[in-house]
Amino acid sequence: MRQAVLALVLVLSGCGDDDDGPADAMPDTAVDAAPTSAILDLIHDEACPKTHLLGEIARPGDRVVLPVQFGSDRSFDLTVRGFGPFPKQPNLKPSSFTITVLRPSSGEVVMAPAAVGRVAALAGEIYDIVITMVERGDTPTYIFDLTCDCVGTTRPIQCGEQLSLDTSLGGARWNDSYNCPVGLGGALVLRGPEHQFSVTPAAGKLGRLTVMSTRSPGSIWVIDPGQSCGECNSAAESTGAKVPLALGDLDFPRRFTIDSFDNGGTYHVRLDCVDDCWQNPSGPMLACINAAPAYAREIRGRNDERGTAITADWGGCATGLSSQETVKVFQAGPAGLYTVRLTDLTADLDLLALQRDPQYGGCSPTGPCPESSLNLGTADEVITINAAVNEQRFLAIDGKPGALSPYRLLVSGPGCP
Repeated sequence: MRQAVLALVLVLSGCGDDDDGPADAMPDTAVDAAPTSAILDLIHDEACPKTHLLGEIARPGDRVVLPVQFGSDRSFDLTVRGFGPFPKQPNLKPSSFTITVLRPSSGEVVMAPAAVGRVAALAGEIYDIVITMVERGDTPTYIFDLTCDCVGTTRPIQCGEQLSLDTSLGGARWNDSYNCPVGLGGALVLRGPEHQFSVTPAAGKLGRLTVMSTRSPGSIWVIDPGQSCGECNSAAESTGAKVPLALGDLDFPRRFTIDSFDNGGTYHVRLDCVDDCWQNPSGPMLACINAAPAYAREIRGRNDERGTAITADWGGCATGLSSQETVKVFQAGPAGLYTVRLTDLTADLDLLALQRDPQYGGCSPTGPCPESSLNLGTADEVITINAAVNEQRFLAIDGKPGALSPYRLLVSGPGCP
């Protein structure tokens, strides 16, 4: 019995869409009189992030089998469809196909027959992807895509933890190119092995990641990836100096990648955390525009409205403020001088204006505190902010031990009525 001859085109690419290509690119197919199947070459990690495959199946019931085996746990998406129709042949009817995924070691059907699906594969396990023709159309050609997740096996790291690692040991090559911001020159090509980390969620904390390359010569890159393959929110290179990466709040999982140009190398990585002083935010931002519910020129409340006493020391501008605090956000419009007033007090509260902490990426008690008002008693607290266009400040209202009071927060300045 003669097996069907498969005409295949295998293309390794990025995560973008691939063109189907011209119909005449496919050679003729030899057809047998009996249902047949063919086993293709094993697909390994090198097939990711995407495999685009064109092939032919002779008739309904015939099938091809694509074994898949990855070195690490990873998920992949599968799609199959008939080839056509084409602009010059709009009436051409494609054949229909389905995909079934089997786990031979256990006999498990991992994915029931469908045209689209997703499979979570275990490291080292072989899975059989079975493409079957369901209905014959005017062309026997199928188009199959396997798209892998960009994230391989991640290493967890927690607040206060420091690791010394080597990307050439246990590193994988999930990504070779990152579409980084323009300031980094566009695509950043790093063909060495990489490590991927997941930051353990820590509610109410801000994170700062510090990486230092210890290879000589050479460098290590720290990548803050986006949501899709090859996306890159930011990147920094370490050639021996410590490179910090502000992660912002850690209320949800974050991940990052350590990558290199060639064969990898050694590095230290550390995750430091501080309290996020903008916890449980509520209410509008203080601004000259009066567009409720997002903005208001006047905010009323109490300093114990959040029920938090995160810190007694604020960025070097105040110490010993161990009462409960609340934090609001001031939003500037045009550049200029803005006056913020804290009034209607019945206890000794103070007013502090903090800038976003460049090391941690949020409202940190250790961040810059350029303006503060620390009057005694119930006197009004007044600060002047020289703001750039659309600049923000975190306004902390805190007091001496046991100080609890209602407050009224007002703003005046450019654009205010």
